[in-house]
Amino acid sequence: MDFERKRNLLVSVSVGTEAYKIKILDLAITAMNELANMVTENEPLWHPCIDGRVLNCAEYIKQFGQVDATLRR
Repeated sequence: MDFERKRNLLVSVSVGTEAYKIKILDLAITAMNELANMVTENEPLWHPCIDGRVLNCAEYIKQFGQVDATLRR
C-alpha cells in the first residue's frame, strides 16, 4: 500500500472521531453514576438471599431504564 493511500485511509477513519469521543465520554459518565448508585443502594434495588444480595430487575429498570437502551440510539 503506498503512502498516499495509507494517509487517506487514516484521515477517513479519524474524521468524526470527536463526536464519538463525546458520546463515549457521556456513556462512561452515565455508567459510572449508575454503578455508584447501585453500590450504595439497598432495598428495593437489591433483595437479600442466601448468598448475599440479588438484583431486583424490575426495580433496576424502573430506576435506570432498559439494560441495552444506549445500544438502540
